[in-house]
Amino acid sequence: MNIRKYYIITGMIFILVLVILLTALFYAVLIQQRLKTHTIDRQLNMDLSMELFNSSEELTRFARLFVITGKPVYRDMYYEVLDIRNGTVPRPENYSPAYWYLHDESFSSLQLERTTMRIPLNEQIMKGIDSNEEKALLVLSQKNSDHLVLMEERAFAIMKEVLNDNYKTSNPVKESKQARAVKLLFSKEYNAEKEMIMKPIQQFIQLQRNRTNDDIDYLETKLLYILIVVILGVLCSVLFIIYWIKNSIKMIYNPLSRLHYQLDSIIKGEYKSRCYNLPNNEIGFLGEHFNEIADQLEADQQKHHEAEALLRKSEENIRLLVDSAAEAMFGIDMDGKCTFANSVCVKLLGYDCAEDLIGKNIHNLMHHTSVTGEHINLDECKINQAFKHNKKIHADDDIFFRKNGSYFEVEYWSYPLITESEVTGAVVTFIDNTEKKRVHNNIRNEVNQLKTILQVSRVGTWEYDLETGIIKVNSAFREILGYSRPEMDSLRIKDFYSLIHSDDIEQLRIRFNKNYYSNNGKFHLEFRMKHNTAGWVWILGCGTLVCNWKTTKKHVITGTITDITLRKKEEEKILYMANHDALTGLPNRRSVKEKFVLLSALAQRRESKIGVFFIDLDKFKPVNDTYGHEFGDEVLRVIGARLKGIIRKSDMVSRLGGDEFVLLVNDLNDSDNHIVLKNKLINTISEVILYKGAEMRVEASIGCAVYPDDGKSFEELVEYADNSMYHDKKSKNYGATSR
Repeated sequence: MNIRKYYIITGMIFILVLVILLTALFYAVLIQQRLKTHTIDRQLNMDLSMELFNSSEELTRFARLFVITGKPVYRDMYYEVLDIRNGTVPRPENYSPAYWYLHDESFSSLQLERTTMRIPLNEQIMKGIDSNEEKALLVLSQKNSDHLVLMEERAFAIMKEVLNDNYKTSNPVKESKQARAVKLLFSKEYNAEKEMIMKPIQQFIQLQRNRTNDDIDYLETKLLYILIVVILGVLCSVLFIIYWIKNSIKMIYNPLSRLHYQLDSIIKGEYKSRCYNLPNNEIGFLGEHFNEIADQLEADQQKHHEAEALLRKSEENIRLLVDSAAEAMFGIDMDGKCTFANSVCVKLLGYDCAEDLIGKNIHNLMHHTSVTGEHINLDECKINQAFKHNKKIHADDDIFFRKNGSYFEVEYWSYPLITESEVTGAVVTFIDNTEKKRVHNNIRNEVNQLKTILQVSRVGTWEYDLETGIIKVNSAFREILGYSRPEMDSLRIKDFYSLIHSDDIEQLRIRFNKNYYSNNGKFHLEFRMKHNTAGWVWILGCGTLVCNWKTTKKHVITGTITDITLRKKEEEKILYMANHDALTGLPNRRSVKEKFVLLSALAQRRESKIGVFFIDLDKFKPVNDTYGHEFGDEVLRVIGARLKGIIRKSDMVSRLGGDEFVLLVNDLNDSDNHIVLKNKLINTISEVILYKGAEMRVEASIGCAVYPDDGKSFEELVEYADNSMYHDKKSKNYGATSR
């Protein structure tokens, strides 16, 4: 696997696992918060429930104490508890189920520190419950509590009479009334009513305790599962990291170690070292390049050994090489005297052998006069400048004299001859430049002729430097596209591509790249370019890969462009005529058949149907006979335009010839659609036709075939529709001959 892709995939997996773990932890925190909230709510609801329970007990206790002792303070405490529970008065500060045990007989409600909350106890409890069963128990308890309050108020009324009596304490009547009040609050009836209050409260408290316990158990179980998932996720992450490290060592570290070992071997001079069996990734690609470099180093080492052997031989064969050189060559010492001359030099100077030159002053012998006829002093001789200034001298506009006194144009190179780090003379090579001058003049003339031909033929030329990305064009190129010289001076490839039509640019890029890497390096391509003022023009582009004349590298594509816009328009016109009816402009039989092939393939995939309607105009021959062929042609054009105007873009109407038309209808799924469309076609065709003041109506017979029910090929469907049309025409009593 590609290392980059491997790290991206593993990174995405790690991030995904991390996101899942963080999500689980976040969810666990939410559950913990809910658990905490449930615990607080549970405590609050239990406190309120116990307050309800205890307040009922306190009411009974205070009522009984009042009737037993006759002390009004217990009655006041009774009504204080009742008013707090019913929300009539504000709740005291720090109110709790055991609140009233802290008060004594000196109780005064005016001394209580109050809150601002005046909410009945039942309403407070109702806010924290959702169960209908719990609500019903609470309502039942309140209803029974009201009954008990009535009994307690009857006892209080009796006690009020007792307190209002002026009898002495030992008065029998007073004692009898108080005993009746005590008996009322300690009676079986009162206890039964009391039990009817307390039993629903106890059931309510138990239901509430069970419900909150279930909710807390559920949240604690859910939290436990999430923690298990997190722990498993952490374990999986650890295992994944271990696997990732192990796989990374296998994929990266081990191959790199092997590659490093082989590289050390190469550094030590073991050029046969190679690295194989590497993974198919960037390291494997690096290993392939390493092997290629090793192959090249081994080949270079072999060449080096061979070069050393050749160098040893060269000293023995140097004289033979000098004599067999294609260029003329001679040597001079520090005095300008000839030390050697090869056979080519002897021949060009017109001497019989090298001994005729050796020991003689070369300057005085053949280089004493310039091409202008002026005498050259010895100090000004360019040949001697090589050893005098210890540098290479080149000249291509000089002359040498032959033995017979004639001269010829030469190009020569004079190199200083160095022996044991000292300049001991010069070695001169030269060629006869007469033929070269002639060829150069001929080439210059041919180039001028070629420029003239290109200007006359309006063929644009271009040269694309692949290294710099610059395209240079000639004036004809600019004229074809309507641009001035400054607008297309040193045109860059991106600017060139901006002139190409968007439908053609990718194909041109492919051709450029293929041209660069192919063996023949040639291409021809037709594409569109943007004219400065005239829109898009069609271009025939030709190109070939050539050597750069400056660097001799194949990094230059050169070619021509020709404006073929007129030709393309003619081709489009011919293509249109080949696929359309000349009279109506509708597609012909060939076009509609090609359209059917496309629609049938689409219908097979969609499992849909295609309608083929064969339309024949009734009694069309009398129209031509009565009104003339010009009117008949107009009728056909109008009918064709009407049919084309009522069909969808996915459908097609075609003229087969004469007064026969074929209509292809795509997605004909409803079996009744073809009948509706047939009636619509008949109504459209039968509308009035006006031509040069004349009016007439034309009727038509129409047959229909459905693909694939009535046939699978175009010919089968047309034949079926034709027969159907024939029966339609026959049913109108036109007869077979009217077809």
